[in-house]
Amino acid sequence: EHMLRVIQNHRRAAYDVESKEYVGLSVKPLGIDAELCPDDLLDAARDTWDRALNLGTEFGFRNAQTTVIAPTGTIGLVMNCDTTGVEPSFSLVQFKSLAGGGMLKIINNGVKLALTELGYDDDQIDEIESYVMGSKSIEGCSSISRERLTKAGFGEAEFAMIEDSIGAAYDIRGAFNVNTLGSDFCTNVLGLNQNQLDNPFFDVLKHIGFTPSEIDAANDYVFGRMTIEGAPNLKEEHLAVFDCATPCGKYGERSIAWPAHVRMMAAAQPFISGAISKTVNLPSSATIDDIREVYNLSHTTMNKATAVYRDQSKLSQPLMNKLVDTSSMDEEDVNESSTITTENAIQQVIEALPLPAEQAKPLADAYVHNYIATRRPLPDVRESKTMKARVGGHTVYLSSSMYEDGRLGEIMLTTSKEGMAWRSLLNQFAIAVSIGLQYGVPLDAFVKSFTFQKFEPSGMVSGGSGRVKMATSIVDYIFRELAINHLNRDDLAHVLAEDLDSTSISRPEHTPDGIARNVGHQRNIQTTLDVDMMDTPLIETVVENEESSENVEVESDAAYSVAESARAMGFTGDICTTCGSSQMVRNGTCLKCNECGETTGCS
Repeated sequence: EHMLRVIQNHRRAAYDVESKEYVGLSVKPLGIDAELCPDDLLDAARDTWDRALNLGTEFGFRNAQTTVIAPTGTIGLVMNCDTTGVEPSFSLVQFKSLAGGGMLKIINNGVKLALTELGYDDDQIDEIESYVMGSKSIEGCSSISRERLTKAGFGEAEFAMIEDSIGAAYDIRGAFNVNTLGSDFCTNVLGLNQNQLDNPFFDVLKHIGFTPSEIDAANDYVFGRMTIEGAPNLKEEHLAVFDCATPCGKYGERSIAWPAHVRMMAAAQPFISGAISKTVNLPSSATIDDIREVYNLSHTTMNKATAVYRDQSKLSQPLMNKLVDTSSMDEEDVNESSTITTENAIQQVIEALPLPAEQAKPLADAYVHNYIATRRPLPDVRESKTMKARVGGHTVYLSSSMYEDGRLGEIMLTTSKEGMAWRSLLNQFAIAVSIGLQYGVPLDAFVKSFTFQKFEPSGMVSGGSGRVKMATSIVDYIFRELAINHLNRDDLAHVLAEDLDSTSISRPEHTPDGIARNVGHQRNIQTTLDVDMMDTPLIETVVENEESSENVEVESDAAYSVAESARAMGFTGDICTTCGSSQMVRNGTCLKCNECGETTGCS
């Protein structure tokens, strides 16, 4: 009886009856508009639901559902479909992460058909397609021309190898690498040394003398801009035809708003007795209110299920509209630019001294090197703090001691119910970190290195400051606590400090309706940290042995980092914890290193 009522309502939706004819529904579903639906599709839909009702009335229903749309991401790929379900195309050019590792570049085949239907001639279509998809050849490229390459020593054999490799590359740098050109050519003609040959992410084009802007221009010419916005000969009123779920490529700005996703499902829901496997793609700027409104609209339009995904909300995602995420690269550039080398530190001291540059330079040089080479031990009487916490059921005590100015200078670690070897190793680790702190290594350098390290014991955290609730290892927990307490790194905490304050105006309260917050007054909170470069330690890492003291200078190239190189070649950009390689690929839900075969948890 109940199943027959469901089938009857579906049949009524196929005939788009009035609201009062539906049985047991508080929200009217979207019926099939006979004026908009093709006649053959409309007749097939009505005939299908007529037969479903007649057969169900005569024989009954064995299953609770008659039709459903299963997850169609992989199915659509095998069927050579341009979309992955009842949804707009994700992007004109998209990159799909494969479960077994690697990446697949998928090009939307509907662009040419749409341009033909809109009345563009063959020459215009070819020009627009070349703008979006690229020329797939360096012939005619003005920024990286054959003339300049020939002067650098390239011959016809090298040009042929580059042309052959473009089809399998994702970036112009991937076509100009040691594997493509050969080690003999790179050594004898280009002058690469062994370290450069062994580096799989070495930028050959930059070594030849091309600037980042010239390389980017060549990349757009060969591989396309991946968006139709700004294409030659394209009329402004036709742009909406090519809008996708997300802005296309790194230059795209237009996209289909999320309500259209929900309404597309609502239009198909009358055909489906079950739910539709469909993800509503929202931009990374989506707010909590946006997520709420997605579900509100889904309820209003009678959708039976809705999944929501906010772009870049996970470390990895199946589909991407561009190979390298611009926002993440901006963050890496900021982090790299904050690294201070010895030369930068000397220059800062020269500018601070009230002396002419010629006289200040030797003083600044001596000051910087003495600062680096001198250990600054803690005073005999120092301020200390001890925290007790449980990480994955294991008790750990963290003691931290500070200088007079409040700067961290020493840590001590103790665990209970562990073997002597483990406790001794943990103590030696704490001593090594403490010596580094006393020699001037910034705490931030340790935090970057040791947070998110994953090994047992790990899991839920209780005790401590109360602001860390989950840790991937004891080391991860330790440096989260140190970063929160000494660097004000609230981004590494799971609980805000104001939530632990009994007088907080935003303290959560448990009510019969759920967890509520009494906001009281509106407050603006600054989430960025003001950094004074003169207060920043002058060197990040110091390596010292018995014979000499060397300053390890960290050279950063914000225009093209190792992570960007790895992503441009189809890797994830993560670093292997075993061999240090950047050749990490997706392996199911984990990562696998192509260099040494190590995985992050999957066999």
